[in-house]
Amino acid sequence: DGTQTRDFTYVTDTVMGIIMASECEAMIGQTVIISSCNETSVNTLSDIIIRKLSRENLRPVYEKNRPGDVKRHLSDISKAQKTFNYNPQVDIEHGIQHYIEWFKSKNYNYAALAKQDIIFNW
Repeated sequence: DGTQTRDFTYVTDTVMGIIMASECEAMIGQTVIISSCNETSVNTLSDIIIRKLSRENLRPVYEKNRPGDVKRHLSDISKAQKTFNYNPQVDIEHGIQHYIEWFKSKNYNYAALAKQDIIFNW
């Protein structure tokens, strides 16, 4: 139904976090969570994409729940913040915009890509 949430993290924030953790002596032998620390529903994600593409005619298609699917996902980055001052820089709106710009720059054949798409709902 799109109310499921995820903690979407832009790739540059993930890479920055990994580099920061790898350079931190206190992290030797430790694990740490790198994420945006922001909970975003799939519906909100869909709304952002539709708005950024100026495609208000698009609507999400809801499928059956996947077995074992997690309803909410929000990470705790407090260890990364305290240990090596990790703070994500790219919010969901800007991350989606960056992705759209990158995707458009590749000049993909959208019709051909859409034909390759396979819906797989576990």
